[in-house]
Amino acid sequence: MYYIGFDVGSSSIKASLVQKESGVVVAILQEPKEEMGMSSAQPGWAEQDPEIWWKHICSASQRILSENSVRATDIHGI
Repeated sequence: MYYIGFDVGSSSIKASLVQKESGVVVAILQEPKEEMGMSSAQPGWAEQDPEIWWKHICSASQRILSENSVRATDIHGI
């Protein structure tokens, strides 16, 4: 059984997979591998589309489970 955690930052989404019983971090990854873009409508403004965050959270979830041979049903918390 595992927990999965996410850090939503302005440059990327970081995902971690943690073993529930022991608290051992099994894996950490970054999605996308390159920095996410920002738009700046005016000087001093910085914006990102939340849909981009969601896309990368979904991708990070799929990657971390696949790369560690973990089933989605084995995730017991986020």
